[in-house]
Amino acid sequence: MSKLCKSEIEVLKLSRLPRKEIAQLRGVVEQTINTQRMHIYQKLNANNLVEAVLIALKKGIITLEDFEL
Repeated sequence: MSKLCKSEIEVLKLSRLPRKEIAQLRGVVEQTINTQRMHIYQKLNANNLVEAVLIALKKGIITLEDFEL
C-alpha cells in the first residue's frame, strides 16, 4: 500500500462535503478532486469513498475529530 500524500489526506478529511465544494475550498477544479479520490482508492485498496474513509480511520491516517464541523 502506497502512502497517501498530504493533499489526498486533506481530501479525505473533507469527504463529508460535495466534490464541488471541496474543489472550491482547495482552489482546484472538480476533476482534480475526482483524480485524487481515485488515487486514494487505489492506495488504500478501497472500492468507494466510504470504504476509503473507514480504512483510513482504522489505519490512523485520519481521526473522527477530522470530521467535526
